Amino acid sequence: MADLMKKFKGEGKKKKIVLIGSLVALVAMFLPWVNVKYYFFADISYTSNGWNGVGTLTGLASLAIIIFWVLSTLEVKIPSEIKEELVEKAASILMIFGSGYAFLNLIFNDINLVGIGLYIALVASGVVVYGVFKNGIKVAVIEAKKNEIVAKKEEDKK
Repeated sequence: MADLMKKFKGEGKKKKIVLIGSLVALVAMFLPWVNVKYYFFADISYTSNGWNGVGTLTGLASLAIIIFWVLSTLEVKIPSEIKEELVEKAASILMIFGSGYAFLNLIFNDINLVGIGLYIALVASGVVVYGVFKNGIKVAVIEAKKNEIVAKKEEDKK
């Protein structure tokens, strides 16, 4: 465990954002995502956590990010075809889809149904998506500018 903490402290800012967001989303899976209360004939209350329905995608995806990091930290041999960046991108998209779909589904029924766990999972999923794609957007913009400059230089040579 101490080895994992040392490795975590040595990680870059982007990786820390992704791992902390994934851990927070995983914890939020156990908090109430749905709160239903009826006061008609009797006081009936029902809550459900994120492991029911499409929210499961958020939990499994956050778990995948954490497990993949732990395995790579412990130097477990992972097939070369599985790239960490690809796992993070796919998992972050699944996280935001799972929590976002559950949120939209509930608010179109009644905003009072949404539990605190869903709010936390939605924000944590957004943080993970930001952490994963933050540098990717910058790289794409830089590449586009480089291509534009190269195209202008070739045009000027003609």
